[in-house]
Amino acid sequence: MEGIKKIYLIPGLATDKTVYKNLQSVLDIPSKVIEFKPLDENDSLHEYAEKMSQEIDDSEPFALIGTSFGGILAMEIAKIKHPEKIVIISSAKNREELSPIMRLKGGKFFLSLIPNGVLKQMVNKGFHISSLIKKSYRDIYNPETKAMVAKSEGAFDKWIMQQINDWDSDYQHQKLLHIHGDKDIVFPIKYIGNAYIIKGGGHPMVMNRYEEIGKVINDFLHAKPIKQ
Repeated sequence: MEGIKKIYLIPGLATDKTVYKNLQSVLDIPSKVIEFKPLDENDSLHEYAEKMSQEIDDSEPFALIGTSFGGILAMEIAKIKHPEKIVIISSAKNREELSPIMRLKGGKFFLSLIPNGVLKQMVNKGFHISSLIKKSYRDIYNPETKAMVAKSEGAFDKWIMQQINDWDSDYQHQKLLHIHGDKDIVFPIKYIGNAYIIKGGGHPMVMNRYEEIGKVINDFLHAKPIKQ
């Protein structure tokens, strides 16, 4: 197989290209972050994946990396653009790996009752509170990441949460690497199977454990043995 020429990275909820700034510095294949596109009313997850996939040049071998919701979105994009390999970080491969609260029946409806402005404040305050009680968040809590989270839009955050609640895909990719932290509070490790475990890694570990994660990714993309 011809070597992978490009890596496309997909952010997660309340994040943008900032979340990959450190990781991109250690990846040894050229990479590009696909920023979130404007959301049209009634967009489905697949329709949104089609929008995101328009930036991908599939005339050459490429890989997808997605973090958190970006991992779920990467799995949907892969149905359209067919990457050579996929890496998901702090995410889920299927519905069974979501926590019970994410799979809560009727969750999509209950989320619709929360005003967008209130949800935006919840996301911002949640990030702040997490930085006070979780070391993994405290390590990345700085003006740049606070500005990143502050830019998030309540309506888009709500749509993401609703899509996760509604997600039920059995898609599988033969060359997929799942990297997960055993201290992840968003996607708890007890629900995750068949993953490379980062010991002590929290949900935002792509930002503060990027050197270890980058090495694992580089080895995977170059088909080198990955040692746990």
